[in-house]
Order: sequence, then C-alpha cells, then structure tokens
Amino acid sequence: MNIVWNQIDKAFHDDGSLRDIYFFGTNVEIWNSFIASVLKSEFGYKFYKGGELCEIYTNFDSIFEERKNTSLMLVIEKNGVSFNCHFFTDEEIELDISPREVNNPLAFNTVLEFMSYFSKATNISSVLTYENSPEHEIIKCSIENGFVPIQVT
Repeated sequence: MNIVWNQIDKAFHDDGSLRDIYFFGTNVEIWNSFIASVLKSEFGYKFYKGGELCEIYTNFDSIFEERKNTSLMLVIEKNGVSFNCHFFTDEEIELDISPREVNNPLAFNTVLEFMSYFSKATNISSVLTYENSPEHEIIKCSIENGFVPIQVT
C-alpha cells in the first residue's frame, strides 16, 4: 500500500510527545546487523557517550557493556529528521523521532525510507507508534507486505 502525507499527517501533530519506531524480537546478531547497516547507509549518524560526541561502537556487546557506566545515544539523520536510539534493551530496537521534524512530505518519506531500509537490513518488521505506546501502531513496515497504515487519529 502506498501511504501519502495527507493521509497520515495528523499522526505527526505536535502534541508535545515523541513518536517511536520499534523493531521487536531482537538479539545480538540483529543488533549487530542494525549497527552495520547504519554505517553502510545513506543516513548520517552521530554517536554520543555521556553527552559527548565520540566514535561509534560497532559491536553490540561493547555498547551494552559501556551502557552500564554511562549514557549512550546513536542519532541517525536524514533530511532534517533525527532518529534517536538510546539502547534501552537488547530485546528490541527502539528509536524516537520528534513530530516537529516530520512536518512535510519529504520528512515523512524519510521516515518510511528509514523503516523500510532497516527492516530489510535486520529482516524484522518495524512499527511507528505513539510515544511509549508500542501497542498503538500508526504504521507497520512488514517484511512480507510492505507498509500498512494501522491507525491515524
């Protein structure tokens, strides 16, 4: 299904909350595939350790070991949209985006491109949801079926 901006723009209304992108059911291998695909992608990225810009850790185990001592954040960027990964758990990849940045068709298509690229790279479907509400899906990028709009409010 082809999703166009005017069908989904209400889901990006700036209500003060973020939107989340989830990849569920991950493991070390999938996390390493995700990180490797960031490095190979056309998306820019920055990696922060304790709030300071540093070289990206390219191994999942190193990230999660270091995360015990300090905060880590990977910011993936394209077309003015920042996808922020905080490495909360090894069981899912969760990134947040600001609806303020997704305010036009180009930015929205960047979100779709992100979901599609990283779903293919990890071989896991991804979902866009409201903040901290993985059960309230807005869009799902299914490996089998492509994009499926779930809920637009």
